[in-house]
Amino acid sequence: MLELTKDNNVSELIASKKSLKELRKILNTRDTTIREVFNSLGYFYNKSKHEWQRDANFPDKDMTFNEALAQLKAVSPKQTPKVNRKLIEVNKDLIKTNNELIETNSQQNLEVLNAIGLSENEFHVLKKMIQERIHQEEPHKQLPIFNEIAKLNTRSRKNKTYYISEELVAEVDRVADELNIKKSQLVEVALLEFFKHHGSIK
Repeated sequence: MLELTKDNNVSELIASKKSLKELRKILNTRDTTIREVFNSLGYFYNKSKHEWQRDANFPDKDMTFNEALAQLKAVSPKQTPKVNRKLIEVNKDLIKTNNELIETNSQQNLEVLNAIGLSENEFHVLKKMIQERIHQEEPHKQLPIFNEIAKLNTRSRKNKTYYISEELVAEVDRVADELNIKKSQLVEVALLEFFKHHGSIK
């Protein structure tokens, strides 16, 4: 028996009475491709008789499966499915919309900054300072000392020199830098706290 391949004429493949499943294995191609090739040469599948038949009104033309497939591809080249084109268009619209929103928001932000007299760079510095203040480890413990420092301005001052240990000097330097206050203010607040605890000053 003659072995069937893609080099056989379509009429020979039809005459073999092979099922679509068998032809798919023989030709190593998809069912839809086999149907398209057969239809292109005027064959249609008769479901009631379970066989391929020729349309009498179709021009009588025969060629190999490969030739018919090449001709079919040349006449109707593969196109991008419509659904993909639609998705591409939708994505383009979304990207365009998002870019417009970003541009609009950026413009509005600049207008707000201009209205309050800040440059973009100054705004970012201010934002960073606020975030650092908010995220300090124990802000509730630092608040009282700032209140006490604010009260120092109501007191008259004198310049005095006192000697303290090196360890305390190092700690005063560290805490004053951390809280961004003067060392003299830190020392005065500490002395006031001491006297309050001992009842000397209210």
